[in-house]
Amino acid sequence: MSARRLKGRYLVPALAVLIALAAVAYRLLPEAVLPGPQSPESSRAGLDRPIDAPRLVLLLPEREEFRADAAMFRMGAELAVMRLAAENVKVTLDPTDSEGQPLTPGERLSVATSNPDTALVIAPLPLSALSEIVTEAKKAHLLLVVPGNSHQKLVDRSAVLPLAASDRTEGALAASVLSGWASGGEAVVIYDPGPYGEVLLAGFAEGAAKAGLKYRRERLGREDLEAGKPMRPGITGDDTFAWLAGPPDWAAVMAEMLARNGARGRFLFPSSCTEPFLDQFLLAVPQNFFFLKPAVSAVAAGDTKREFRDAFVRSYRREPNRDACIGYDCVRWIGTALRDRPITRRSVRERLIRATGPDNPYHGLSGTFYFDERGTTWNTLEPSNYVNGKFIFPRERETAQDGR
Repeated sequence: MSARRLKGRYLVPALAVLIALAAVAYRLLPEAVLPGPQSPESSRAGLDRPIDAPRLVLLLPEREEFRADAAMFRMGAELAVMRLAAENVKVTLDPTDSEGQPLTPGERLSVATSNPDTALVIAPLPLSALSEIVTEAKKAHLLLVVPGNSHQKLVDRSAVLPLAASDRTEGALAASVLSGWASGGEAVVIYDPGPYGEVLLAGFAEGAAKAGLKYRRERLGREDLEAGKPMRPGITGDDTFAWLAGPPDWAAVMAEMLARNGARGRFLFPSSCTEPFLDQFLLAVPQNFFFLKPAVSAVAAGDTKREFRDAFVRSYRREPNRDACIGYDCVRWIGTALRDRPITRRSVRERLIRATGPDNPYHGLSGTFYFDERGTTWNTLEPSNYVNGKFIFPRERETAQDGR
């Protein structure tokens, strides 16, 4: 008998034994290891299943550059859970940040969806990670609450509820600010022709049309900055009121160029232009440079900045930063919709949206936000200065006297 025929003679029985062993192993493995996909019927049934002990799943970014801020967000969220428990609102915070072998956002979401008590997912993730999980979250009828991310692609997604107004909305708000500054005169938009700059410009155009603001456009792209293109005389004078529509690295370079050219008007920068970018390019930021930032007008009783800071230091032996405040605000706000039981996955999004409005926004340590009847997010952003490493605006100076 040839070697080939001998091999074929024993191949079929061997395969049969392997298949049988695999079937036995499958039956012996626990269901948690091999959960299997939910059928559409069972997934829809989960929509209306009462949740008496809701779990808030926390998907934190795991890239090295985000870990310090993610830890702060988590600690702020944990402090909010403790505060809610003291008010007899019991929720469980379930961080799914992986230990040992890293899991993808999609894998961590699968862990979250397998528990029927998961009410929603808090996902302070970059857009690339969010893009991986939005579709699966929608299939599982799980709401993704996204704090801090204002990307335009998050708008009008039924599975996503962003707590930051969209970039387009921020552009419209900038037009309102410049309309007040110009007092009937003309404003200018200096913009980067990339996707982010175009969105900020489009929002500004909408806001300017509503406010009756006249403005002109000045295109200044990255290639112009690299070539050292000089500033036009018309955008450095006393009567200049300008909106800088572009990403933070571009805006920081623009700020440096304007300062070097002795620009004397008022210049408004987007909220994405943060401390690291400014500190990289400017030793001192001129007082005629303003930055749209969340303004805190009031907070819930017992949630003043001083009380939060003292509780945070007692619990974690470190000073809280803005990420800690955002984590705290996010969970505290979610708690307002979970006071009445039972809740369901179907009802949680509607409850959260209806809990706020133009006349009753949520006031948090990191700012104010509300949702309109369409579910669009609105924030209270005000022009602030950057002084000694901090963004300062008039309302904050007033509340500082009250110990907040």
